[in-house]
Amino acid sequence: MDLTIRPATIVDLPRLLEIVLRALPDDPFYRYLWAYRHDYPNDHQGYWLQRLQTDIFNPSYSVVVIESTGGGRLPIAFGIWERRGGDWVAGQRRQVKERDGVAWNFYRDSFQRLLSARPRPDAPPTRLNACNTTLSAVTEQLDAAMPSRFQLELLCTHPDHQRKGAGSAIVCWGLAEAAEDGVPAAVAASPMGEKLYVKCGFEYIEEWVVRAEGDEEEVKFRTMAWRGGGYPS
Repeated sequence: MDLTIRPATIVDLPRLLEIVLRALPDDPFYRYLWAYRHDYPNDHQGYWLQRLQTDIFNPSYSVVVIESTGGGRLPIAFGIWERRGGDWVAGQRRQVKERDGVAWNFYRDSFQRLLSARPRPDAPPTRLNACNTTLSAVTEQLDAAMPSRFQLELLCTHPDHQRKGAGSAIVCWGLAEAAEDGVPAAVAASPMGEKLYVKCGFEYIEEWVVRAEGDEEEVKFRTMAWRGGGYPS
């Protein structure tokens, strides 16, 4: 399958939302956190729609989509990479996207209002708090170890197009960008993505466990780092 990669635009939002809702239920972290998504589908879809459009305009983020030859401009997968760090190169990257700063400020403020308006009905509050606490600790650890880095925040491939190279293409795009900047890359990997990241040259850092107080269920993930070297082309 011939694949092409391009930046996502606001026009892609409906398709990106469809990919999220079709692909992420296979992820144990997603199922654990969004346990009430079937009871509140409108709230859940609204959250993801606003999060995706905020990420598209975020100056620190690169949202890229994969298209297959013959499929028109319909994305079959997408990834969200964040360029973290206060170095000069990171600042230059952000400056390019900040030309559309009015839109970024609008969507950022709208998303923050969404998060603070009321508790999320599609996620158990104790699990949401436990996830936020753990992910904050992960960010603190990675910021200390590699303050300037590319970080893969989300990788989704439509179920009809999985295991055809789309995910690898998105990962390798981010690694090429990291190599160009001379910085490492990192990801908080769910079990379903670990093999791909190992194939692309990532190494394990630490295993993390998310378990809310009084909850019988838990979910595990691993932080992984790429520090340069070969990766699939």
